[in-house]
Amino acid sequence: MDNKEIAAHLEKLAVYKELAGENVFKVRALGQAARTIENYTQSMASLKEQNSLTQVKGVGAAIAEIITDLLDTGTSRELEELKKNIPAGLDEILTLEGVGPKKVRAVWQKLGVTTVGELEYACRENRLRDLEGFGDKSQEKILKAIARHNLYRGRFLFSEALEIAHLLRDELTAGGLFSRVTVAGSLRRGKNIVKDADILVVPAPKAAAKEISRVLTGLADTVAGGDAPDIISAGDTKISIRRSGLQVDFRIIPEESYACALQHFTGSKEHNTQLRGRAKTMGLKMNEYGIFEGETPRHPATEEEVYKTIGLPWIAPELREAHGEVEAAEKGTLPALLEFKQLKGMLHVHTNYSDGVLSVEEMARECIKRGFSYLCLSDHSKSAFYAHGLSPERLLAQAEEIRSVNQKLAPFKIFAGVESDILADGSLDYNPEILQKLDFVIGAVHSKLGMGREEATERLLAAVRNPHLTILAHPSGRLLLSRQGYEYDEDRLLDAMAEHGVVLEHNCNPHRLDPDWQTLQKAAQRGILVSLCPDAHDAAGLDHVYFGCVMARKAWLGTDDVLNCKTKEEIHEFFTHRKKKARA
Repeated sequence: MDNKEIAAHLEKLAVYKELAGENVFKVRALGQAARTIENYTQSMASLKEQNSLTQVKGVGAAIAEIITDLLDTGTSRELEELKKNIPAGLDEILTLEGVGPKKVRAVWQKLGVTTVGELEYACRENRLRDLEGFGDKSQEKILKAIARHNLYRGRFLFSEALEIAHLLRDELTAGGLFSRVTVAGSLRRGKNIVKDADILVVPAPKAAAKEISRVLTGLADTVAGGDAPDIISAGDTKISIRRSGLQVDFRIIPEESYACALQHFTGSKEHNTQLRGRAKTMGLKMNEYGIFEGETPRHPATEEEVYKTIGLPWIAPELREAHGEVEAAEKGTLPALLEFKQLKGMLHVHTNYSDGVLSVEEMARECIKRGFSYLCLSDHSKSAFYAHGLSPERLLAQAEEIRSVNQKLAPFKIFAGVESDILADGSLDYNPEILQKLDFVIGAVHSKLGMGREEATERLLAAVRNPHLTILAHPSGRLLLSRQGYEYDEDRLLDAMAEHGVVLEHNCNPHRLDPDWQTLQKAAQRGILVSLCPDAHDAAGLDHVYFGCVMARKAWLGTDDVLNCKTKEEIHEFFTHRKKKARA
């Protein structure tokens, strides 16, 4: 082991000691010794043989012992012991620009943040804003550092990839070189995690091939560390680039093939296999270029005509997962899917009473601006101290303010609720007398996420049996690309929710999208209502409900399945009925 490697180990040890909260002078001494050793002319190995390690400035007996350990074993026993108590994800956080051990320890110890994804989520929920040593500017800098960090990780949240694809679509549409520019692939199907984006482009009449290639390749990122564009491949019918780290495949399609290509490059592989098999039984062949009877091509003008040619009604893009949609189409039992415009109100929204940005009235006005007729506020409960959770007194004070704002903004209606922590034993965070004074109660698990499957299931079941619980929030506790959810018995939970009439939240925050669409479908099949909840902490967060709407469509949900589709009067009646049952 040479001096540079030893210095790196000492730096690592210093970082881990700081994360562990050890004496700042010892941490500083290790860092200084590491810098000295890195540039020392004589090797530490030779000094060890001469028993002269302590002649190096800043290397006392304790650090000499660490160096000896490194030279003898290739590692430091002290470092290995520290690692046992330091979450592995903190290493990745430390790679973020401008985020040092002191800050990492603070967010870990105070907020329980152990991964980059959790840190990003905490920033977007304004958890760092009032943390000692941080502030609004710190949050902004950390979010920018995370964005740079994520550029080349290879997988993207649905929301991130969709934004990149839409920007490219708009740019190409405005350029006039293409008559059609359409986002297809897994983005059009609404997958919550994607690796790439497919964009179909139909050149305008007389558009030159060289100009098409120049424009599409010109959209690429610059290769990291150089100045050449990041072009993966460039052919006559497909050009692949990297944009903001995301691989984007441009499919160059002639106008007559557009409908078939759109169907082909949208459906999952399994869905398309089913369609091709059906076409074959009809003496047809179908691919991205058209539908062929022998050598004779047919070029349907629309996707509806593509499906009609093989004897099926149009199947919505979100359903094309070979999950029973082809069979339903054959029987004529495809559902009427939820449309975004059918949502009447917002549920699960935070204000500056806890960790939100806007006041009660400001958040209500943002909902009015978006055309909604009601808002269900649910700030954090008292156990969520990291999010300024509400004491019983503050909770009731907020309810009083809500009544006042309702008078001012009528006929718009704000319902008073809370996002109550589900405690380890499954109980809610306030006594029944307090909960009964609210319009609704959302229950959520935010702590002790490491429970085993059985214990976690019993915790959720206990919450569902509580007559004051209206909605169960983000049941798995996952953060996409960051934190796996805890295990629980999904069927037992859904059966209990159906029995007790508890609503299942689909958390629309793009970092959560919890639970998956398959779970939403199971819930609806049991008669469980689903609430599409943006979990908004600011005005922009309200728009997250769009992502939830996509996932609801993937789950085959219609208006009768979704709580937000109830009118203001209907949801008031629903909440009132739940409260009467709780009193009984």
